[in-house]
Amino acid sequence: MKPNSEKDILYFGESKEYDIFNVYDRHGEVFCSKDFMKFCNKFNIDYIEFREIK
Repeated sequence: MKPNSEKDILYFGESKEYDIFNVYDRHGEVFCSKDFMKFCNKFNIDYIEFREIK
């Protein structure tokens, strides 16, 4: 569990090659695959907020 009450934010999309990755032209944002998001939800890893890539 993280010591603060804020959640880290990961943006999720349709990547089949990587579970967690960065996009160079969107500095400071971290992206993950939809499969990684489902894994975290399945095991109640709830200190990460997921947002869909738009």
